[in-house]
Amino acid sequence: MPTPAAFNHRSAGRALVLAALAWTALGAHAQAQENAPPPKMPEAEPERQMGVPGPLTADLAEGEITLPEGYVFFNKSETQKIRASQGDRVAGNERGAVVSGKGEDWVVYFSFDNIGYVKDDEKDNINADAILDSYKESAEARNKERPNQPPLSIVGWREKPHYDTASHNLEWCIEAKVGDAPLVNHKIKILGRRGVMDVTLACDPQNLDPSLAEVRQLLGGYTYKTGSKYEEWTTGDKVAAYGLTALVAGGAVAAAAKTGLLAKLAKPILAGLAILAGAVAKGWNKLTSLFSKRGE
Repeated sequence: MPTPAAFNHRSAGRALVLAALAWTALGAHAQAQENAPPPKMPEAEPERQMGVPGPLTADLAEGEITLPEGYVFFNKSETQKIRASQGDRVAGNERGAVVSGKGEDWVVYFSFDNIGYVKDDEKDNINADAILDSYKESAEARNKERPNQPPLSIVGWREKPHYDTASHNLEWCIEAKVGDAPLVNHKIKILGRRGVMDVTLACDPQNLDPSLAEVRQLLGGYTYKTGSKYEEWTTGDKVAAYGLTALVAGGAVAAAAKTGLLAKLAKPILAGLAILAGAVAKGWNKLTSLFSKRGE
């Protein structure tokens, strides 16, 4: 088995800085809206090599994923430290991150939203056009409020929201720009008995297709643990206050979802996209250097 130092930690660092920023922009807004106090950070540990290379079965609390050789897993504590090192808010629901050790610049970030059982009765009625329109309207409003910042524009769906009844995966990808910087937000929501495992892919937009193909294959090794699977829901379990449409639109504001005010759901996502573009240049070299030193 190769040691962690045998992997390309410079590429891992580049991928993880994308992930840390994308997480803040696109995944943690629900916790921010709920004004939950940040969890206590783990105590500092002695300097050591971060990440464990495959093959291994990585523990993600509610679930687990089997990783073959050629991938590196970062646990919850390491994932939180990576985010904190970039000045990002630690939401507390992080579960881990996986990067390719093959020199590919992508990362998948796992977090769990303990919102309860999400009914999938909207699977055939997700109004992608209405959600996209709400994103665009919110982007225009954001640009008027921040005239001195690079304008945010929504290009459109790279992949429209769709739900797989066999895997209980809700997936979509949206393209945006902040100024001239292209951004992609690819999401997979894996529905479970007590909530949703959020899987965010961060990568170079030009490499999305090959990266996504690899990640989808990798996610074939993910499963919820016994007792947490979607099919194991039983009467009396907590049921989420909203459905699939709200998960795509932003999820946290259940009341807005019920009244159809999708723009209110989209706003925090779009604000985060703007933050992402400005932050990449600041954090890129810092974290790349950090992982290069760890890999020496």
